[in-house]
Amino acid sequence: MKDGKIRCFFKGLLFLSAFYQASVGIAYAQVSECALLKPAGSSVKVAWKFHLLDSSYISKHPDSLKAVVALAKYKTVVDTLMKPLGDVPRELKKMEPECPLSDMLADVIKGSVEKKTGRKTDMAITGFAQIRSALPAGKLSRYDIMTAFPFVNNLVVIKIKGKHILESARIAAAEDKVEIYSGCRIFIRGRRVKKMLVNGKRLRRNRFYEVATVDFITSGFAGEMFHPLTRFSYIENSGITIQAALEEYVKRLTAKGMSVSPAADGRVVVKDLPANKESDGI
Repeated sequence: MKDGKIRCFFKGLLFLSAFYQASVGIAYAQVSECALLKPAGSSVKVAWKFHLLDSSYISKHPDSLKAVVALAKYKTVVDTLMKPLGDVPRELKKMEPECPLSDMLADVIKGSVEKKTGRKTDMAITGFAQIRSALPAGKLSRYDIMTAFPFVNNLVVIKIKGKHILESARIAAAEDKVEIYSGCRIFIRGRRVKKMLVNGKRLRRNRFYEVATVDFITSGFAGEMFHPLTRFSYIENSGITIQAALEEYVKRLTAKGMSVSPAADGRVVVKDLPANKESDGI
């Protein structure tokens, strides 16, 4: 819901609700009155009455000014969240094993880490669990980014051997899952990783790679699939969150007169999973 809403307990079975409807730029508040009814021979029923919080109601119920104060307090926050940052021509859904939204996320992670550290990375890895919902078509706001990517995870760069990257991918494939990549192409068949290419070259098990990812994965709390990625020899925290990186990316596109229109490029090739199935995360 793209409107601010504050609910606070009033008195007895009265509730105050204050709203700011950003889509049309109006504010209003109401009092919700709850009554418990128990007709003879029947169970308890709940009845509601709604009173517009206007000057007439306030004059009879001075305490209802609490809702007005709460509304004013949150209006600035809601305005900031709803400010348009860019345009999304078509809805970007979360779909496995690969979709424009997942490719965009990995590319933004990789690019943001490189910009912050001043050096190139070999690839980026994250999971579909970082994406919680689609980006809707239309004007894109900070609220939309926070809804689709709600986790405040920091972007990090790690130095890790290829064998650990491959092990992580193999665990995912065995569970009919796939990770999100940038700078890498992966081929999966029969729940087995058949080939991984990093910048067009076969992944080498004993070579060290610089990988951009998120601190939730490197912390070891992201589950068995990502546990091999905790075996890094070096880690650097960029201090940038996923949300901040995506917001900056959208702003850069807007400054160039471009919309948010990513495309899937076939970096994930899975022969046994249905293509573009809607994802419920990892």
